[in-house]
Amino acid sequence: MESQIHILKTKIEQARNLQDYQGVINAAREILKIASEYPELKIAEFIFLRKIGKAFERLGDNKNALHYFKEALVSAIRLEKANPVDFSKEILTLESKVKHLGSK
Repeated sequence: MESQIHILKTKIEQARNLQDYQGVINAAREILKIASEYPELKIAEFIFLRKIGKAFERLGDNKNALHYFKEALVSAIRLEKANPVDFSKEILTLESKVKHLGSK
């Protein structure tokens, strides 16, 4: 399963480099699907939710971008509370994105 995740991460980066934002969305959603099916892998879902949000933002779909940034924010906060890892920088960045897109 981890090799499949690695392949999908590579697809995300390749799609991003080619500005294939739908490709980013599709590969990130696949990773999120794996994360929900295999919670023992402990995938930081907020990273991929944020990537989807950025892709939608690049596509000009601010409604979906805002939705995914909000989901990423909730996921990051939940992960930080459950682990001794500091995600404060990521949380602040996501809060800023949500505030910015929410004001449009």
